[in-house]
Amino acid sequence: MPAVLLGAVGFSVLVTPAQAYIDPGVGGMLLQLLLGGLAGAAVILRIYWQRVTDTYYRLTGRPEKVSKPAESDKEADD
Repeated sequence: MPAVLLGAVGFSVLVTPAQAYIDPGVGGMLLQLLLGGLAGAAVILRIYWQRVTDTYYRLTGRPEKVSKPAESDKEADD
């Protein structure tokens, strides 16, 4: 532990300032990364929505919603 502390203090004393800047295009890239991540999360949530609702209903003890049969199913029975 003391060696790590000594190394951290020594490193912080010896560090020189960096002559660097953030390129103007980086902001656009970060925005694209954020929007792409949100879009991906929305797609995954849409795909697994039924599992999410089933788990919620099971955990809360509510009865699951029963979907109504489609019109094409009624016509097929006739």
